[in-house]
Amino acid sequence: MWSRQGLRNYSYDYTEIGFFICCTEGQQMKLEVRNDAVVSAVFAATGQPVPGSAARLPTIDGLFDLAEQAARDHRLGGILFDPLLHYPVRIDLAGPPDASGSEFAAHVQRLP
Repeated sequence: MWSRQGLRNYSYDYTEIGFFICCTEGQQMKLEVRNDAVVSAVFAATGQPVPGSAARLPTIDGLFDLAEQAARDHRLGGILFDPLLHYPVRIDLAGPPDASGSEFAAHVQRLP
């Protein structure tokens, strides 16, 4: 159902919790996706750029890929979907304490 939306240019809010991530853990980021690639990432609270390459952060399709791989590896603890656009709003990943966590997506907006 997400694929049927046909979104290739959009923005969304992304948050990672857990995984021992040093500089972004728990901080909401605003990601801009153009032609199915993350091209910009800023912290929502400050507007400051997220350190590192924006391309390392997931598109919505990348979140689906992550969930599918986790399910195959028996590490998918749970997944919730947006009722309107059908993208994953929460993915819980199980594993050792240093490899467990959750990823959150919200507020997908089509970009021109």
